[in-house]
Amino acid sequence: MDARTTHPGDAAARRGLLFALAVIALLPVIVAVVTIVPQGARGAVFELGLLCAAALAIWGGVLARHALQTGTGRTTSAYAGSIVGFVTGITIALIALTSGIGLLT
Repeated sequence: MDARTTHPGDAAARRGLLFALAVIALLPVIVAVVTIVPQGARGAVFELGLLCAAALAIWGGVLARHALQTGTGRTTSAYAGSIVGFVTGITIALIALTSGIGLLT
């Protein structure tokens, strides 16, 4: 439990929201790394970056959802973290799936 919290789920709510928002900031970094990589490996780096970002966003949603289950004083940030985490993670996973299919065909 974090020293700044009073409820058991407060730290998890804060972490979940931070993970979900960090993924949104991570997407331009992934695009920048793809532009630096040589032409032949760009597809693999893009896919790997998207899959890592999707996993991180979904993990943030899971943390925030767990905070809601254990009880938190930060219900707004827990709801925001779970919604943003799950929606962003699923959207990025679908983009990774469709671009992966495009790479293989």
